[in-house]
Amino acid sequence: KDLYWTPSAYRVKERHPEAATVTRIVWVDADLCLPKNFRATPSFVVTTSPKKYQCYWMLDRDEPTARVSELIHRMAIAHKEQGCDPSSWPVNKLMRVPGSTHSKTAKHHTVKLTDSTGEVYTLSDLEALYADVDLPAVIEIENAEMGELPSKEEVASQIPVQLLDTFTGGNFIPEKRSEARWQFETELFRFG
Repeated sequence: KDLYWTPSAYRVKERHPEAATVTRIVWVDADLCLPKNFRATPSFVVTTSPKKYQCYWMLDRDEPTARVSELIHRMAIAHKEQGCDPSSWPVNKLMRVPGSTHSKTAKHHTVKLTDSTGEVYTLSDLEALYADVDLPAVIEIENAEMGELPSKEEVASQIPVQLLDTFTGGNFIPEKRSEARWQFETELFRFG
């Protein structure tokens, strides 16, 4: 069974980004990026499927989740070309639980804890290692005119067929629509 956890603590019993408070861990959905490629050795590594990883760095104390998320965003950008998931930084990110099953693909895989160093870091030390990585500019728009939106057909024509197949292809399972929707959104994010 697919099981997930979130590294953030929340002030309410809902996983909304606004409710995330603190964490004691830095998490990165490394995907194809080898753990040895990171600028600090992960405290532990989880293998979610063959050659796909999630890496974690233990912190010496609770830190604000928003600050940790900014570091993770820098890490994801720094290692994107090595296969790191560029969407691994949201404060409400879900990560796979070791011992559970990864069933997103046709062949299911057991999620395994594959390395554990016990290393503990300060957030400041990790931030210093990625201080050279620029984050994309955030543009806030208030009461902006959206103009005319494209039609559904125009939008669909810009999405690769393999992404559309997530919902329209023969592999769609109605009982797993939430997982399919999450996969679709993640792939759209990667697509740009």
